[in-house]
Amino acid sequence: MVTVRRAALVVSALSVAAGSVVGCSAPAHQPGSSHTGVAGSASTTPPPLPGLIAFTKAGGGYGDDAVFVSRLDGSQARQLTKAGQTCCIRVSPDGRAILGAAVTSDGRVTTQILPLDGSPGHALPLPAGTLNLGPGAWTPDGRRIVVQGWDDAHEAASGMYVVDAADGRHRVRLTHEPLNTNDNPGDVSPDGTTLVFLREQAQGGEATNVGTLMSMRLQPGARVRQLGTSSEVGYGSIRFSPAGSKILFQDGRTSPRGALWTIRPDGSGLTKVYDDPQLFASHPTWSPDGSQILFALNPVADYFTHPTNAFYVANADGSEPRKTLEDADFKREAEWFLPGQP
Repeated sequence: MVTVRRAALVVSALSVAAGSVVGCSAPAHQPGSSHTGVAGSASTTPPPLPGLIAFTKAGGGYGDDAVFVSRLDGSQARQLTKAGQTCCIRVSPDGRAILGAAVTSDGRVTTQILPLDGSPGHALPLPAGTLNLGPGAWTPDGRRIVVQGWDDAHEAASGMYVVDAADGRHRVRLTHEPLNTNDNPGDVSPDGTTLVFLREQAQGGEATNVGTLMSMRLQPGARVRQLGTSSEVGYGSIRFSPAGSKILFQDGRTSPRGALWTIRPDGSGLTKVYDDPQLFASHPTWSPDGSQILFALNPVADYFTHPTNAFYVANADGSEPRKTLEDADFKREAEWFLPGQP
């Protein structure tokens, strides 16, 4: 039996008290013309961009992590959580809340829902026993959440589940993890039918933060299939485009380069959309209308080391990248959204 350290949830770094629920330097290199689909150098003075971003800062006084909400350029920023109180955030489809990790009174990890207006949140109750159900991905209607389940005392229970967002009830198991793997929820398609996820490799009882991009129908017993041929997809963000026609993801954490890719839901059309010769792209996401992408550019591939970095925005094909948020902190897990959408 393999006891896997779930690095995707950074459980050891969550400094919440058990049972609690939470209510500038530039990179050394500026991205240039060497990445796919780009001619000319990047602009550092982007026009105003609509919407807001929720993101985390990590390292230093922020622990791992603290959640912030701001405009795309970092203005009107406010800190939503204290340092170390949650991680692994996703904004709800209506733009009113985020999900993140929380620790229960018996030391297990569950999923909590935090309203973006700062009002008190709530943690989803866990079943009796030793199962953890950490945060993953919303369904498009916001009523259900795909969660990452693991149980070091009963490894056979590990896999992804889908639960009610309101109270964690009606738990349905989706996958049984093969030996030496972790199934990390990525995203649910806009029509609610398909789940994409990272089947992460584990070595010597440790997570590797790299794995294979997988897809399945969002229903128990559905066939799981691999998308593409690479086993070096990185833990970070896996996102359907708003139209559902493409899936955006990143290279592995240990890759010598940090590229961003898209692929169609049927596994065809693998395309490198961004590849900087010196910096490493991570945690990509789409603009609300799908015309642009937002991502972090990091000076090193290992984004758990918390170097100073910046957020960039590019067209959906990777062209015309421009810096949008830069400060002295390390930032990741950005979610670009329109607030309070019905």
